[in-house]
Amino acid sequence: MKKLLSILAASTLTITTPLSVISCSPKKIEEKNEYDFDEIRKELIEKLQLALNQNINNDFKDIFYLSEPKSNEVFKYSTWSKMLSLSEKNQTLELNSKTTAFKEISSELRDRINWQVFLNAVQTEILSNVNYKPILVDGKNPFTQGFEISKIQLVNQEDMIIALHLGLETQIEILDNANEKIYETLKTNILINYIAENDEIPDANEIEEFADQVTNQVQESRASDFAFKSNAGGSDKILEDIKNNSNYEEIFSEVISEEAENQNNSNFKNLKFKSGSGLAQGVAANSIFADTGSQTYWWANEEEQNEMLRAAMLNGGEDIKNLVTAISDDTQNIWTVSYENDWVTEQINGDTQYGKIFNIYILEFFLYKKNDYNANKLLELIEKENSKFMLDSTVDEGVIGVVPTYINDAKLEFKNLSGTPLEIALPKTFFISKQTTTYSGSRELLEKFITANIDFQREFFQMDKVKAQYESLDFAFFKKPKNLAELKTDEFILTESNQYFETIFETAYEDAALKNPDIIDFVNAYWIYGGSGNRFGEYFKIDDAGGVYFYNKNTYDDNYQMVSKRISVQAIHRRTTTTASLYNGKFNGTNRFYSEFFYHFQNQEFGKGSNFKLID
Repeated sequence: MKKLLSILAASTLTITTPLSVISCSPKKIEEKNEYDFDEIRKELIEKLQLALNQNINNDFKDIFYLSEPKSNEVFKYSTWSKMLSLSEKNQTLELNSKTTAFKEISSELRDRINWQVFLNAVQTEILSNVNYKPILVDGKNPFTQGFEISKIQLVNQEDMIIALHLGLETQIEILDNANEKIYETLKTNILINYIAENDEIPDANEIEEFADQVTNQVQESRASDFAFKSNAGGSDKILEDIKNNSNYEEIFSEVISEEAENQNNSNFKNLKFKSGSGLAQGVAANSIFADTGSQTYWWANEEEQNEMLRAAMLNGGEDIKNLVTAISDDTQNIWTVSYENDWVTEQINGDTQYGKIFNIYILEFFLYKKNDYNANKLLELIEKENSKFMLDSTVDEGVIGVVPTYINDAKLEFKNLSGTPLEIALPKTFFISKQTTTYSGSRELLEKFITANIDFQREFFQMDKVKAQYESLDFAFFKKPKNLAELKTDEFILTESNQYFETIFETAYEDAALKNPDIIDFVNAYWIYGGSGNRFGEYFKIDDAGGVYFYNKNTYDDNYQMVSKRISVQAIHRRTTTTASLYNGKFNGTNRFYSEFFYHFQNQEFGKGSNFKLID
């Protein structure tokens, strides 16, 4: 699966989605998971990173705030007096790894890390998932290299607060999709706040108690209040929207103000919440969305649906609106079949604001009514983090997803007697972010989604330019991207993992998004498929008319053998799908609102060579 476009914010977090294959029998539902190696690997790495963060954080949470007396009890070397002697007032110092100070602090802090406990937790909680076995080297735990303290930094504020930042690095050893060993570096940070005993600021015990009270409110009385506005389906855009369109700063500020008012210590009275650069980091692999709950419904042989889809694809405009209306108004399961249809339909009870595919009841069903693996993992995480989050369909009708979120860099801001602001970090805090649509209801969201995806597919297949030629369906037509336009014709070219052909999709996406900006929310990734075996073939060549032909090279005589390939594009909005196919002179389709919006072209004489052309 390939992530789309530099337009979207870069992120290492990915929402993973199983791909599905549909049955060719009329109205027969059949699902089959297809192993997506790259996506499963990304999911594994994300979960390993999260486990590393959580376990290392647990090893140091009891000394997150450290007074001078306590530092003398806990450490032999890394005491308050030592931190004070190493640092300079109001300065930041990064220790050289070759110095005695670095080695002594590093050695002392390493002893607090329960590495074997962490390895056991990874083995039990993560690697027991059979989906990860093809990625593991000989089925072993990927943490084979131990860990190193890579960075020690001291930040001195008025000789009253000294923040000790440590960077920890480790490597994992896993397999790539060629079954070769690769190494990934994972990093996490450790923070210890040394706090002087000074009348101008609260002491370490008071700050720790205050931070616990804030955390308790966030995870109990305010646990279900965090929300962000977003219609996006892609993880990059969702994480961006959590940071930019969430109410988390408002809620934290309110909680901190309320708790400060309850303190007897006057040093708390002017306390402020200050957000940091690492805030609101969503955990994509544990997220659940309201569109995960629909089944495959095959209507390829239904003439009325095919004609409406055909008109929408060929003509756009009003014909797209007609298709959207037909799907939105469907009450007889002609276009869609909702997951656990009876229960969800009963909850909606004819309310037209709810889309049959996107709605809060599907989300509620997965979380609380169905024994679903992903939902159970989310509920386990909520319980582990002591959160009291609950979804309530009576007040959360606009919610279309829930995303576990951590604040990593939040601070409390005090002022000393001279008015100088002093910052003290808050511990990493967990909450659930509810994704809410900006539209009037989930029905409008569904309508926007269908429109955006049809618009994308029309651009992808250049419908407006070569509409008439699609009547015969001899070829599918694609806009020729620059990297293919520069190639010579009638020469064998190494396919090189489809890098030449991915630009076809990227070019179409960019052009389509300029015409319909909703595409940025509703089409977030693609998966390309060129038939069984080696995707498109080992080699390809382009003829003078723009026809593309694929070949494999015989190992026994070095001759090129033409191979028959079809081309498919799946434009993915999280787990929601509409499918349309061009096959044997007909537009076929499924309303498979489950994994991806999928538009498939196959030559009516499949097996006879080229089935698509590049046009300027």
